[in-house]
Amino acid sequence: MTERLLPGSLNARMAAIGADLELIRSLRDLHDRQWDLEDRARSTHAADADIVAVKRAIDASNGERHRLIDAIDESLEHHRPRAGGRLWVETVGELCDRLLILELKARRSAQLARDPDLPPDAREGCVRQELRFRAWRDHLAQGMERLLDDLMHGLADLPPRSELKMYDVAVLNPVTRMEMRAPH
Repeated sequence: MTERLLPGSLNARMAAIGADLELIRSLRDLHDRQWDLEDRARSTHAADADIVAVKRAIDASNGERHRLIDAIDESLEHHRPRAGGRLWVETVGELCDRLLILELKARRSAQLARDPDLPPDAREGCVRQELRFRAWRDHLAQGMERLLDDLMHGLADLPPRSELKMYDVAVLNPVTRMEMRAPH
């Protein structure tokens, strides 16, 4: 039995159209690590230098996240977007990213709902959050199933993939570009 990365039949459908499931696994694992980094970044007891290091690790993680999303989409290049097909507003990689994030949020909410150290009302709130995240995930999964069907039949018109923020390109960041010009 293969590992369940995406909900329902999406793993099998992704494999059937030639998507690289290792990339999706890497993206899922990256989200788990980044969640932990985000928790550490909110520590009220961490030294400033530790927070700076964590924030830089988060930036690097975000850069890797976008590279993985691009790679997932590139693994489907043989399914060229078709102008005039059904218009889609997200790429397959972007939907994988959102589905993995929602699954992570649902899983973490479920863990917190069972945490005896939390007050009962906080645990109840986590139960409600988990149900919302799972419902949202299931809704997106249904949409992705339709997108994959469209791709398989050459009916998908996908958007071009382009991230607005360049996490690790110093020359494109006005602050780091100014710092590069300043004498040391």
